[in-house]
Amino acid sequence: MNLLLRPSCPRVAHLLRGYLRVAAALPWLALAPLAHAGPGLLNFLPGPSVNEDAGTTSFTVTRTNGSDGSIAVNYHSADGSATSDEDFVALSGTLHWADGEATPRTIVMTLIDDNRLEPTEYAPMLLTDPQGDATIGDVPVTYAAILDNEIPVNGRLNFEPGPNASESSGTMTFTVTRSGGSEGAIRVAYESAVGSALPGEDFVAVAGELQWSDGDAQPKSFTLTLIDDVFTEPTEYAPVLLSNPQGGAVIGDVPVTYAGILDNDTPTGGRLNFLTGLDMPEGEAGGVTLTVLRSEGSTGSVSVDYFSDTGTATPGLDFVPISGTLHWADGDLSPKTFMLMPIDDSVVEPTEYAPVLLGNPQGGAVIGDLPNVYIAIIDDDTDAIFADAFETAP
Repeated sequence: MNLLLRPSCPRVAHLLRGYLRVAAALPWLALAPLAHAGPGLLNFLPGPSVNEDAGTTSFTVTRTNGSDGSIAVNYHSADGSATSDEDFVALSGTLHWADGEATPRTIVMTLIDDNRLEPTEYAPMLLTDPQGDATIGDVPVTYAAILDNEIPVNGRLNFEPGPNASESSGTMTFTVTRSGGSEGAIRVAYESAVGSALPGEDFVAVAGELQWSDGDAQPKSFTLTLIDDVFTEPTEYAPVLLSNPQGGAVIGDVPVTYAGILDNDTPTGGRLNFLTGLDMPEGEAGGVTLTVLRSEGSTGSVSVDYFSDTGTATPGLDFVPISGTLHWADGDLSPKTFMLMPIDDSVVEPTEYAPVLLGNPQGGAVIGDLPNVYIAIIDDDTDAIFADAFETAP
């Protein structure tokens, strides 16, 4: 008996013709199930933000890019700025999905409502140990923001955004605000720390105390003395911290800020910087071209080394490791390029990142504010490779 299908809907007929054309070219597809498309990727949705007196908060885990087979994944909380037994009840467990099931799963965390004045605190939740050939995706960790519900009648203390200034400016000023309350006399300690800018080389280390009287809510300031050196160098950053609040005040959500110290020395040999990072499908036959620029000076012959490193992408497995040296002649400001080649595997995996770095500048050049880039290697393996064929078949 011959059975002739005549779909009454043009859309259905269009999709059916597309499928039959692909099936004719690839006979093994004709009876292949298309619904599940692999075991899937497991990821957190963005973490919640909740008051500490809410009782509980929830995290959501999704299964996407396939639902083939029974799978499971473990989860557990960890201590962050929020700590177990003080801000939340520690928990761990396992989430399960049956074959063909892709409904999101929920993890419920119990919160502890204390009576302390404190800044917003963050509780991490992690996915580990996927089972049943599932893969953990690009979001294996998320955070619950636990908001304090106590009223700080004595005030919260926060930095305003840190300043940027040339190293020849002499000093730069930091400002701390008191908000949410002004009862009582309060004080807070401040101090500088080591960052990419160094005390004794780029600035004079500072420490001290800021004070507010009862009813005083005016911002308070202190200064950092800068050291003007003769070295060509990138913008450097000096961190400054608040600590040890007294008189019932609390430190808020901005306990640290950074001073951006801008170099004022002209690098006669130039500054060397990457252009921004790129995306690269792992099956990209020609690889990706990375570009390094020379700017702000072209006197003399200069060079800089480049090399790849291990990131979430692994050299030798996800990309071909590289290293070498770029050269510029005297007066040459033209960009220089080199290639990074992906390795096309057959493993379904999340987007992975390969770091590439500059180092060892020679000839009077300096490395600028972009000394490294991350190349996103995008997976091209999926069991649902014909989904778009049905949509685009003429």
